[in-house]
Amino acid sequence: MVVYLIETMYRTKIIGIKEDIFELINILKTLKVFHVIESTELGREEAFDDKDFRTTKMTLENLETRVSSIFSYINMDSLSKLQKKMEKRSTEDIIRDLEVLLSSIEPKIKKIETEKADLNSKIEHLKRYKPILIQSQSLIDEIDRNPNLDSNMIMFSRKSDLRLDEFEKEITKRTKGLYEAISRRVDNNYFAVLLLYDREFKNEIQKYLSSEKLSTFTLESELGKIGLKDFSSHIESSLSKHEKELESLEKQKQFLIQTPEFDKFIRVHQEVVDRISAFQLVEKMGRTEDTFEIEGFVPKSKYKTLESELKKTFNKRILLKTEKAKKDAPVLRINPRIVKPFETITNLIQLPKYGSIDPTPFVFIFFTFFWGFMVGDIGYAVTIFILAAILRSRFKKNQQQGLQNISEIFMISCVSAMFFGLIYFEIFGDFGEIIAHDLHLDIHPILNRYEDTQGLLIISIIIGLVIIIGGLFLGAYNNFKLKHMSHVYSNLLLILIWGSIPLLLLVLIIANDIFMIAFIIDLIIIIISIIILIKLEGIAGLIHVIEKFSNILSFARLMAIGLVGAWMGKVANELTTQLFPLGLLMGLGLHLINLVILVLSPSIHSMRLNVFEFFTQFVLEGGDTYKPYGIN
Repeated sequence: MVVYLIETMYRTKIIGIKEDIFELINILKTLKVFHVIESTELGREEAFDDKDFRTTKMTLENLETRVSSIFSYINMDSLSKLQKKMEKRSTEDIIRDLEVLLSSIEPKIKKIETEKADLNSKIEHLKRYKPILIQSQSLIDEIDRNPNLDSNMIMFSRKSDLRLDEFEKEITKRTKGLYEAISRRVDNNYFAVLLLYDREFKNEIQKYLSSEKLSTFTLESELGKIGLKDFSSHIESSLSKHEKELESLEKQKQFLIQTPEFDKFIRVHQEVVDRISAFQLVEKMGRTEDTFEIEGFVPKSKYKTLESELKKTFNKRILLKTEKAKKDAPVLRINPRIVKPFETITNLIQLPKYGSIDPTPFVFIFFTFFWGFMVGDIGYAVTIFILAAILRSRFKKNQQQGLQNISEIFMISCVSAMFFGLIYFEIFGDFGEIIAHDLHLDIHPILNRYEDTQGLLIISIIIGLVIIIGGLFLGAYNNFKLKHMSHVYSNLLLILIWGSIPLLLLVLIIANDIFMIAFIIDLIIIIISIIILIKLEGIAGLIHVIEKFSNILSFARLMAIGLVGAWMGKVANELTTQLFPLGLLMGLGLHLINLVILVLSPSIHSMRLNVFEFFTQFVLEGGDTYKPYGIN
C-alpha cells in the first residue's frame, strides 16, 4: 500500500448465538483489532428487556465504585507486581468473591483513613494556632488566674463576608465591652482571633459564633498552667506524637495491602472492570432472543488474524459479513518509523477523513526541507543534532514519547540543515569562510546568503508556488476519491490559473513578438479560468484566487528567517575578531542566543507553512480515531 494513504478498513459484522457472546468478547479483547460501532440492523432495545442483565451490570458498577474509593487511598503503581491472571469464571462468582473481600477490606481501610484524617486535622490545628497561642500567653495566663473567664480561638477566612470590625462591634455589644482579643495572620487565607471574656457571657458568645458559622475551639485552663516556655515544647511534643501515630497507621495500611487477601482483591477487581467493559460492549450489540450481532471496523492487515481466530474457536457457529469500508470508517495511519515522529505536527489538526490522504509523509519532507533551508549552517546544525540526540536518549528512557518525537524531528531536520550549510558554506555564520581565507583555500558558497538576497527571495517564492500547486493537485485527488466533483473542478482551475501566471511573467520578461502571442493566449486562459471558477463558487472563487497569492507570498519567510540567523552568526564572528578578547565572550553569547533562535523560529515558521499554507490546500479534516476494543 502507498505509505501516504490511510489504512484500508473492512466493515465487519459478527453474527452468532447468544451463548457465545462473552467468549467472543474475550477474543476481541485479546486480539485488539476490532473497532466497535453500534449495530444498525438488529434491535438493541430488545437486549435490555432482560432485567437480570440490567441488575447484574448495576451491581458490577456499584462494586467498582466502592473499590475505586479504596484505591484512591493507595499508590497502585507499587502493587502492579502482585497482579496475576485468574481463570475464567461466571459473573456471579466474581460478584460474590468481591463482596466477601470488600466486607473484610473496606472497613479496615476506611478506619485507617478516618483516623489519619483526624490526626491530620489535629496537626493542622496545632501548626495553625501555635504562633498566636504563644504570642497570646498573657491572656492564657489570665484564664488560669481567674476561673470566671472563658475563651475561644476563632478562625476568619479572608474571603468571609464578616469583617473584623463588625465582629468586634457585635462582641462589644454582647459582653458590654468586657472582653480582650488578640488577632494574628495565620496564613494567606486565614487570620485568628483569641477572645477572652467573662463566663456569664458564654451562652451569648457561643450563640453568636454558631450563627455566623465560625471555626472555633475553646482553650482549657490547663494551657495557662504550662507556662510560655513549656507551652511551646508541649505543642512540639504533641506534633511529634501525632506524626508518629500517622506513620504507624501508614505502616498498618502498607501491611494490609501486601497481604494475599489484598492481592486477590486487586485481581477480582480487574475481573469486575473487564466484565463491566464486556457488558458495555453487549449494549452496543444487536440482539434477538437467541442471536447477537456486533458491528465494527477491522484494518485490512489485521482481518485475516481475526477471521482465523474466530473460525478456530467457533467453527461454523459464527458468521462473518465483510465489505470494504466506503466512508465513516476510523482512521489508522500506517507511516514508516522514520515518518512517525512527524505525526506530532499533524496532530495539531483533526485527523484526515477516511479515504483521504494523510499529510504526515509530506510534513516529513517539507518540514525538514523548510527548517534546513532556513537554518542552513553546519556548525549550528551539528550542535543542535548532538543536543537533540542526548535529549532523545533521556526521553526514551523516561518513556516520554511526545518529547522523544520532537527530539527525533530535530535530528532529522539537522541533516537537511547540514546539506544547506554546504550549499551556503556556513559554519557558525561566516566562520568557515574566515578559516578558508586564512588557509588560502579557494572555497566559495554555491549560494551566498549575505550577497544574493534577491536570488534567495525568488527561490523562496518559487518553492511556495510549487508547494501550493502540489497541494491543489493533492486536494483534487482527495476530492475525486470522495466524489466531491465540484471541488475537483475548482482545484483544477486554480492549478491552471497559478500555473499560467508564472508563464505570463516569463513572457513579459522575454518580450518579443513570438512570445507576445503566447502572452495573449496565456492571459485568455487565466481570465476564462477565473470566470468559470466564479460561476462555480461565486465570489468565493475570486477570493480563493487571491488567497493562493497570499499563500505563495508567505513562503518569503524562508528567505527572511534564514537571513536573520546567517547575519547574527556573521556579527558574532565580527565581534570576536574586532573586540578580542572581550569580543570573544560577546561573540560566544551572541552565538548562543542565535542557537536558541534557530531552534525556535524556523520550527514555528516551518509548522506554519505546513499547517496554514500547505494543509489548507488538500487536507480534509474530520476523521475518527481507530480505537480497537481491548485498548484503553
